[in-house]
Amino acid sequence: MNFLLTVLFCVLALPALCYAQSDINESDTISSTYTPEELAVLLTDSIHGETGIISFPDQHFKLTVPEGFVFLNPDDTKHLLVDYWGNPDQSVDWLLGSLVSSDFDIYGEVEIAYPLSYFDEGYVSDEDAEDIDYDDLLKEIKKDLKDQYESDPTGSKWEIVGWAWKPNYDKVNKSLSWAKHFVIDNYKEVINYDVRILGREGYVIIRAVADPVDKDKLIDDNSDIVSSVKYDEGYRYEDFDPETDHIAEWTIGGLIAGKVLAKTGVWAIIAKFGKVIIVALLALFAAMRKRIASLFSRRNKSSETPDNDNK
Repeated sequence: MNFLLTVLFCVLALPALCYAQSDINESDTISSTYTPEELAVLLTDSIHGETGIISFPDQHFKLTVPEGFVFLNPDDTKHLLVDYWGNPDQSVDWLLGSLVSSDFDIYGEVEIAYPLSYFDEGYVSDEDAEDIDYDDLLKEIKKDLKDQYESDPTGSKWEIVGWAWKPNYDKVNKSLSWAKHFVIDNYKEVINYDVRILGREGYVIIRAVADPVDKDKLIDDNSDIVSSVKYDEGYRYEDFDPETDHIAEWTIGGLIAGKVLAKTGVWAIIAKFGKVIIVALLALFAAMRKRIASLFSRRNKSSETPDNDNK
């Protein structure tokens, strides 16, 4: 018991250090102070993810959870992104779930999540995929960000450093992957990873936000992430009927440039800042987490969080 109280005291005495490490302003609303009871919940808040094939009948596709991952249903995804990473409720209501590494036992450990969503905006033509000059496209994105900030300088200043890796369109599997490297307010660097998997009536979106040091991890995960999604027969890209089907207003270049960021990008911005505080706090437990968790779990066996089935 003395060991546990010493650990809790050290953590509770470090809010200023956490803020300094994460470069978060005092005006931010995410608290870095927890009671021992709250820390007990954080340290025993177990992830109960799913494996196997997850069906999305309304969106007409299936997700085969890649090896090394688990799938979090919408409620569990919201728990991670809202309760832990500080996103507003309404910003994640449209998510279908997310993929996280199966190495994570508790929500406080999660470093990277891959939320999934689907937009039925119509068939996206890939006729321009081979003709896009990605260097020119990068210049367009930089200009759009600059114009956006100049029109509203009260918000955060986003600048794009470049491609973390250039867009790659897989013409066989009709999937598009890329990552942008940003600097926010001249000091905070993030990578925004994006995947679009095209279908007959729209596209699946898979995104992640990460530190630049995690770039190799994103690249390693990319192949498994992309191949995990398969559309149902009749709703595949090649099932498109130009006589009856709706065609989207943009092509491949428009998806990469971020013309729909108003719907798909907000959560990632907020999530990164929200996550930093929690991770900085719980990182102090990295070497001793299992011992602490076992102490609490033995005492609170009857109050453990039950499995959440996919809905």
